[in-house]
Amino acid sequence: MPYKYDDAWHRKQRAFIKRKVRSRRLNPDTVEQYEMWLPQAWELLGRPAPTEPTLQQLENLEADWPVSENSKASRLTVVRAFLRWAGCKAALEWEIQSQAQPKQDRQYLSDTA
Repeated sequence: MPYKYDDAWHRKQRAFIKRKVRSRRLNPDTVEQYEMWLPQAWELLGRPAPTEPTLQQLENLEADWPVSENSKASRLTVVRAFLRWAGCKAALEWEIQSQAQPKQDRQYLSDTA
């Protein structure tokens, strides 16, 4: 493992993902997404240790992450779960405002008869 990925965030991230896979609460296919989203959040937060982000930083992360509302809701839920597991007190108070919304013009199979 390269030295630049041996900081507190990445060590905790690897342990979090391993634990989720081992407990069968994370599909192995989803591991890639977690491995992508958590470092992105780390970069956007300014590369802190997982216990350091403040509530204001977490709210700024939600406002500044340049993805759609649905993507943001999914990614932030993962980030919040990771930070809570890692012992971040601010993550316990963080309420994610982004919510996944179903696509409005979606056509369902039952509508195609």
